[in-house]
Amino acid sequence: MKSILNSVIAVAMILLSPQTIAQGRASGQIEWLFGDLPPFAWKEGGKPRGYGVELIAAMAGRMGRSVDISPVPWARAVATTREGDHYGVLPLARTPDREDQYRWLIKLTHVRYTFFAHRKQAGVTHISDIDALRTRKIGVLRGSPIINNLQAERFTQIVTATNYNDLLRLLELGAIDAAYAGQPMFLAAIRQTSFPENDFVTGASLGSADLYIGASLKLDGEEAERWVNAYKALLNDGTVARLRRRYDLPAL
Repeated sequence: MKSILNSVIAVAMILLSPQTIAQGRASGQIEWLFGDLPPFAWKEGGKPRGYGVELIAAMAGRMGRSVDISPVPWARAVATTREGDHYGVLPLARTPDREDQYRWLIKLTHVRYTFFAHRKQAGVTHISDIDALRTRKIGVLRGSPIINNLQAERFTQIVTATNYNDLLRLLELGAIDAAYAGQPMFLAAIRQTSFPENDFVTGASLGSADLYIGASLKLDGEEAERWVNAYKALLNDGTVARLRRRYDLPAL
């Protein structure tokens, strides 16, 4: 079964090539956008990678389609999907302020939002004390709804960054005292870089959310249903479970 899965994914990933994408997408079909958010989606060797990327490729293969998927700065990906009529985005946190702004297609996982510090910087002494962190410089991804968590808890110095690599560099330089991010994404981002994982310390958690594959609210309902049905088929045949194990994600 593993060889069958690998064959299916390999064929589907070929469909992610620029040459295939350039052939175009039928009117009304989803154009996928993703941010640099491992283990769900990132770009490596010029190609999209990650659990969400492979899942979309497998669903598209199930429908006999090519895949139109592009890496985009996260804030732009979220805004484009919200304001457009045929976009999909991942991984998107399902928060109250977003509930009526997107179609929520497929749940990816549940995450806790956690503070991280660099072991050699001063912020590490406060990393488990939310009260002390309130007056420290806290880095967070630009466009992320978890900024609202910090503001609600009266954090006074919020620094935004374009991607996780920027957050890691800011931590290493001591430009921020802590980063605030989804735990699986931040730890996976460290593994995708040259930073030693043991240089970073995990601290207190503040809030949690379900992550989804989302789509434009104006997306045609039948198009949305096609993707959901393709996912259900992959769930039933074990493909989803095998992909989750590949990326060390917990079972649904």
